[in-house]
Amino acid sequence: MRSLLLLPLLLTAGTLAASPLPLESDLEVSYTGPLSFRRGGVNRRDIDEFQTQIRFVLTPVAPLGNWRLGAEWERFSFGNTSGAAVPNSVQALNLVLGFDARIGDSVLLRFEVQPGLYGTSLRGDLDRSLSVPVALGGTYLVNDDLQLIAGLSFDPLRNYPVLPVAGIRWKFAPNWALNAVPPAPRIEYQFSRFFTLHVGANLQGRSVRVDRHFGDDRGDRRLNGAALSYSVVRAGAGFDWKVSDAVKFDFEAGAAVYRQFDFHRVGVRRTADAPAPYVSLSVSGSF
Repeated sequence: MRSLLLLPLLLTAGTLAASPLPLESDLEVSYTGPLSFRRGGVNRRDIDEFQTQIRFVLTPVAPLGNWRLGAEWERFSFGNTSGAAVPNSVQALNLVLGFDARIGDSVLLRFEVQPGLYGTSLRGDLDRSLSVPVALGGTYLVNDDLQLIAGLSFDPLRNYPVLPVAGIRWKFAPNWALNAVPPAPRIEYQFSRFFTLHVGANLQGRSVRVDRHFGDDRGDRRLNGAALSYSVVRAGAGFDWKVSDAVKFDFEAGAAVYRQFDFHRVGVRRTADAPAPYVSLSVSGSF
């Protein structure tokens, strides 16, 4: 499941934008309560998490589709990490450069690259934090009620740099839909045009490179400048509220059932022992 966490691919079955210079914007904040991590069956540390993500993407119309031109910032902040093989934060500051294309009436394609800084600090070791994740995917519109999604993602800092992804969106009843598309597979019940309940999973995380002295500060020199994949799997329920055709709120609460810090190139991993509660609120707009 961790292979889907960083996929920068949010394909939908909607039509391509018709406005000459439309804008997509997203703001998400979440808090996950303290999770206990065990080292060698002895030491325990309760580490909580605060996550923030901001994303702005212009999607101007092109002859064959829409360009995607924007920027994104995401930060996972952790508490009570002193002396642990866990950073104080995992951050990404990157551009969003891509293209959406429609082929006929049934196929939507997306190509996107996200060059930027992926590290534990955006103030130092900038040359070592540079990375360029890439995603390629497509949606096949079987009909108004069924869409199939498939693609590939590439991230040079990840344990498995190239990974496939697949999903399906199926409206199997008048008010019910199976939206099994990473990173948020869920079952949805639509009360009205403006209000939808959902239950499912939420997959998050980042692959970054830690600071060059990270291991010296923690008594393990293998971790100096090492690649780190941080992964979170949440299970919960919530609702979407469309304030208007342009603005939508999404609230969710549940439990973080899996959380891991994986220095995969040196074989060092820290995995949470038990679930912890979380809450998440996001607002998105299309103008």
